Amino acid sequence: MADLEKAKVNCLAQATEVINQAEARLCGFIVNRTFMEKIQRLLANIRLQIKSEVANSKMQAAALKSSLEKLHAFAHPTADRKALTSEELYDFIKVVLKELKARSQYLDCLLASTTRPDDKVG
Repeated sequence: MADLEKAKVNCLAQATEVINQAEARLCGFIVNRTFMEKIQRLLANIRLQIKSEVANSKMQAAALKSSLEKLHAFAHPTADRKALTSEELYDFIKVVLKELKARSQYLDCLLASTTRPDDKVG
């Protein structure tokens, strides 16, 4: 009877040890899964931010390209288009320069020592 009781205690101890090991592994898996889910959400958010930045960049580049094409058209007037006055051309160039500056700042390639026609010299 003592041997049966001893075997029962050993069996119970082994089962408890196996259960504890399984629980520890399961906790590790749960932590890993939670970590992976957070990483996946973070990556999804980053993808959205990148797509948004790309869209903004493309829109800014298209607007700048359009302005430069208009400027080129103003520089080479045709018979069917009336010529701009110097004031209209100056105002348009100021807009183009603002777009160029915004694009340069966005691309982080603005030169520090640049001057614009409307900058006042001291």
